[in-house]
Amino acid sequence: MPLKRSLKSGVWRLGPLEVAWFAEETAAVERAVDALTTRLEKLEAK
Repeated sequence: MPLKRSLKSGVWRLGPLEVAWFAEETAAVERAVDALTTRLEKLEAK
């Protein structure tokens, strides 16, 4: 999804779809990190 660039402020602006996509991607990364952490803890407990 293309990011919309505001010429006045020069700041990247995200539309609602981009924000929703970014939130979903962030949540997916957090779930992956949690799963890896759990696996590491199980391995260390052995």
